[in-house]
Amino acid sequence: MNRIRLHIIGFCGILLMFAAFPVLAQDKPVVETSINKRLLADFAYDVYKKWNAKEVDLNAPFSLEFEGFITNTGKLDLERSKIVRSEGDPKLVDIVKNGIEAIGESGYFQYLQQLGVEKATIVASQDSQNFSISMLSDSKTKERASTIASGLNAAVKMGKMQTKNDDEKLLLDNTTVTSGDSAFKISLAIPSARFQEMILRNIAKSAND
Repeated sequence: MNRIRLHIIGFCGILLMFAAFPVLAQDKPVVETSINKRLLADFAYDVYKKWNAKEVDLNAPFSLEFEGFITNTGKLDLERSKIVRSEGDPKLVDIVKNGIEAIGESGYFQYLQQLGVEKATIVASQDSQNFSISMLSDSKTKERASTIASGLNAAVKMGKMQTKNDDEKLLLDNTTVTSGDSAFKISLAIPSARFQEMILRNIAKSAND
Protein backbone atom coordinates (compact mmCIF):
# COMPACT_ATOMS: atom_id res chain seq x y z
CA MET A 1 0.00 0.00 0.00
CA ASN A 2 1.26 3.46 -0.88
CA ARG A 3 1.00 4.97 2.59
CA ILE A 4 2.48 8.30 1.54
CA ARG A 5 -0.49 8.93 -0.75
CA LEU A 6 -2.79 8.56 2.24
CA HIS A 7 -1.58 11.88 3.67
CA ILE A 8 -4.43 13.47 1.74
CA ILE A 9 -7.04 11.81 3.96
CA GLY A 10 -8.95 14.43 5.87
CA PHE A 11 -5.99 16.75 6.34
CA CYS A 12 -4.73 17.83 2.95
CA GLY A 13 -5.84 21.40 3.58
CA ILE A 14 -3.43 22.00 6.43
CA LEU A 15 -0.64 20.20 4.61
CA LEU A 16 -1.14 22.57 1.68
CA MET A 17 -0.83 25.54 4.00
CA PHE A 18 2.48 24.45 5.44
CA ALA A 19 3.89 23.44 2.07
CA ALA A 20 3.96 27.11 1.09
CA PHE A 21 5.94 28.37 4.07
CA PRO A 22 9.49 27.65 2.75
CA VAL A 23 8.91 30.33 0.09
CA LEU A 24 8.61 32.95 2.81
CA ALA A 25 11.94 32.25 4.45
CA GLN A 26 13.82 34.06 1.69
CA ASP A 27 13.77 37.43 3.46
CA LYS A 28 15.68 36.16 6.53
CA PRO A 29 18.40 33.61 7.33
CA VAL A 30 17.02 30.14 6.69
CA VAL A 31 17.40 27.57 9.42
CA GLU A 32 17.73 24.06 8.04
CA THR A 33 14.51 22.18 8.59
CA SER A 34 14.02 18.47 9.06
CA ILE A 35 10.61 17.12 8.07
CA ASN A 36 9.60 13.62 9.14
CA LYS A 37 6.87 12.76 6.62
CA ARG A 38 6.64 9.24 8.00
CA LEU A 39 4.68 10.53 10.99
CA LEU A 40 2.08 11.98 8.63
CA ALA A 41 1.92 8.73 6.67
CA ASP A 42 1.41 6.80 9.92
CA PHE A 43 -1.36 9.19 10.92
CA ALA A 44 -3.08 8.84 7.55
CA TYR A 45 -2.79 5.05 7.61
CA ASP A 46 -4.44 5.03 11.03
CA VAL A 47 -7.32 7.07 9.56
CA TYR A 48 -7.56 4.60 6.68
CA LYS A 49 -7.78 1.63 9.07
CA LYS A 50 -10.55 3.31 11.07
CA TRP A 51 -12.47 4.15 7.89
CA ASN A 52 -12.00 0.67 6.46
CA ALA A 53 -13.28 -0.87 9.70
CA LYS A 54 -16.26 1.52 9.61
CA GLU A 55 -15.19 3.00 12.91
CA VAL A 56 -15.41 6.56 11.58
CA ASP A 57 -17.72 8.36 9.16
CA LEU A 58 -15.66 10.84 7.13
CA ASN A 59 -18.89 12.50 5.96
CA ALA A 60 -20.11 13.40 9.46
CA PRO A 61 -20.46 17.07 10.43
CA PHE A 62 -18.00 18.54 12.91
CA SER A 63 -16.22 21.75 13.87
CA LEU A 64 -13.32 22.59 16.13
CA GLU A 65 -10.97 25.38 17.10
CA PHE A 66 -7.43 24.40 18.06
CA GLU A 67 -5.00 26.74 19.81
CA GLY A 68 -1.43 25.76 19.00
CA PHE A 69 1.68 27.08 20.71
CA ILE A 70 5.02 26.67 18.93
CA THR A 71 8.27 25.99 20.74
CA ASN A 72 11.59 27.66 19.90
CA THR A 73 12.60 24.44 18.15
CA GLY A 74 9.62 24.61 15.79
CA LYS A 75 7.57 21.85 17.36
CA LEU A 76 4.05 21.99 18.73
CA ASP A 77 4.01 22.48 22.49
CA LEU A 78 1.75 19.54 23.37
CA GLU A 79 1.39 20.62 27.00
CA ARG A 80 -0.02 24.06 26.17
CA SER A 81 -1.76 23.39 22.85
CA LYS A 82 -5.36 22.23 23.00
CA ILE A 83 -8.85 22.21 21.51
CA VAL A 84 -10.71 25.25 22.83
CA ARG A 85 -14.03 24.52 21.13
CA SER A 86 -15.57 21.56 19.34
CA GLU A 87 -18.95 20.38 18.08
CA GLY A 88 -20.31 17.45 16.12
CA ASP A 89 -18.75 14.06 15.58
CA PRO A 90 -16.20 13.49 18.37
CA LYS A 91 -14.31 10.88 16.32
CA LEU A 92 -13.65 13.32 13.49
CA VAL A 93 -12.71 16.02 15.99
CA ASP A 94 -10.19 13.61 17.47
CA ILE A 95 -8.81 12.77 14.02
CA VAL A 96 -8.24 16.44 13.18
CA LYS A 97 -6.59 17.03 16.57
CA ASN A 98 -4.29 14.05 15.99
CA GLY A 99 -3.51 15.37 12.53
CA ILE A 100 -2.48 18.78 13.86
CA GLU A 101 -0.26 17.11 16.44
CA ALA A 102 1.27 14.85 13.76
CA ILE A 103 2.09 17.91 11.65
CA GLY A 104 3.66 19.55 14.69
CA GLU A 105 5.80 16.52 15.48
CA SER A 106 6.74 16.11 11.81
CA GLY A 107 8.48 19.49 11.83
CA TYR A 108 6.24 21.63 9.63
CA PHE A 109 5.82 24.24 12.37
CA GLN A 110 9.51 25.06 11.91
CA TYR A 111 8.46 27.27 8.99
CA LEU A 112 6.11 29.23 11.24
CA GLN A 113 8.79 29.46 13.93
CA GLN A 114 11.24 30.90 11.38
CA LEU A 115 8.68 33.59 10.62
CA GLY A 116 8.53 34.52 14.30
CA VAL A 117 5.13 32.95 14.91
CA GLU A 118 4.59 31.68 18.44
CA LYS A 119 0.89 30.86 18.32
CA ALA A 120 -1.52 29.69 15.60
CA THR A 121 -5.28 29.17 15.79
CA ILE A 122 -6.64 26.48 13.49
CA VAL A 123 -10.37 26.26 12.80
CA ALA A 124 -11.83 23.35 10.82
CA SER A 125 -15.42 22.40 10.04
CA GLN A 126 -17.56 20.24 7.79
CA ASP A 127 -21.28 20.24 7.12
CA SER A 128 -23.55 19.07 4.32
CA GLN A 129 -22.45 21.98 2.14
CA ASN A 130 -18.80 22.79 2.74
CA PHE A 131 -15.50 21.68 4.22
CA SER A 132 -13.35 24.53 5.50
CA ILE A 133 -10.14 24.98 7.40
CA SER A 134 -8.20 28.10 8.31
CA MET A 135 -5.11 29.09 10.23
CA LEU A 136 -4.70 32.49 11.89
CA SER A 137 -1.17 33.41 13.00
CA ASP A 138 0.12 36.47 14.81
CA SER A 139 3.12 38.05 13.10
CA LYS A 140 3.82 40.91 15.55
CA THR A 141 3.25 43.81 13.13
CA LYS A 142 0.78 44.79 10.41
CA GLU A 143 3.61 45.23 7.93
CA ARG A 144 5.03 41.78 8.61
CA ALA A 145 1.58 40.19 8.29
CA SER A 146 1.10 41.90 4.93
CA THR A 147 4.52 40.73 3.71
CA ILE A 148 3.81 37.13 4.70
CA ALA A 149 0.35 37.18 3.11
CA SER A 150 1.83 38.58 -0.10
CA GLY A 151 4.47 35.85 -0.18
CA LEU A 152 1.91 33.12 0.44
CA ASN A 153 -0.37 34.45 -2.29
CA ALA A 154 2.58 34.37 -4.68
CA ALA A 155 3.32 30.78 -3.64
CA VAL A 156 -0.29 29.75 -4.23
CA LYS A 157 -0.30 31.44 -7.64
CA MET A 158 2.95 29.73 -8.60
CA GLY A 159 1.61 26.40 -7.41
CA LYS A 160 -1.46 26.78 -9.61
CA MET A 161 0.76 27.27 -12.65
CA GLN A 162 3.13 24.42 -11.87
CA THR A 163 0.95 21.61 -10.55
CA LYS A 164 -0.38 18.93 -12.86
CA ASN A 165 -2.25 17.16 -10.07
CA ASP A 166 -6.01 17.74 -10.15
CA ASP A 167 -6.38 17.37 -6.38
CA GLU A 168 -3.64 19.90 -5.66
CA LYS A 169 -5.19 22.29 -8.18
CA LEU A 170 -8.58 21.95 -6.48
CA LEU A 171 -7.04 22.86 -3.13
CA LEU A 172 -4.99 25.74 -4.51
CA ASP A 173 -7.94 27.17 -6.44
CA ASN A 174 -9.91 27.34 -3.20
CA THR A 175 -7.17 28.75 -0.96
CA THR A 176 -7.13 32.41 0.08
CA VAL A 177 -4.58 34.37 2.12
CA THR A 178 -5.40 37.63 3.87
CA SER A 179 -3.85 39.88 6.50
CA GLY A 180 -5.15 42.38 9.00
CA ASP A 181 -3.77 44.15 12.05
CA SER A 182 -0.78 41.99 13.06
CA ALA A 183 -2.02 38.61 11.82
CA PHE A 184 -2.25 36.69 8.57
CA LYS A 185 -4.86 34.07 7.75
CA ILE A 186 -4.82 31.14 5.34
CA SER A 187 -8.22 29.70 4.46
CA LEU A 188 -9.39 26.74 2.41
CA ALA A 189 -13.07 26.14 1.63
CA ILE A 190 -14.52 23.67 -0.87
CA PRO A 191 -17.85 21.90 -1.31
CA SER A 192 -18.11 18.90 1.02
CA ALA A 193 -19.05 16.58 -1.82
CA ARG A 194 -15.88 17.45 -3.77
CA PHE A 195 -13.69 17.11 -0.70
CA GLN A 196 -15.17 13.79 0.36
CA GLU A 197 -14.94 12.41 -3.19
CA MET A 198 -11.26 13.33 -3.25
CA ILE A 199 -10.59 11.67 0.10
CA LEU A 200 -12.48 8.46 -0.71
CA ARG A 201 -10.96 8.20 -4.18
CA ASN A 202 -7.44 8.39 -2.75
CA ILE A 203 -8.31 5.87 -0.06
CA ALA A 204 -9.51 3.47 -2.76
CA LYS A 205 -6.36 3.97 -4.84
CA SER A 206 -4.13 3.34 -1.85
CA ALA A 207 -6.08 0.27 -0.78
CA ASN A 208 -5.51 -1.26 -4.23
CA ASP A 209 -1.74 -0.63 -4.30
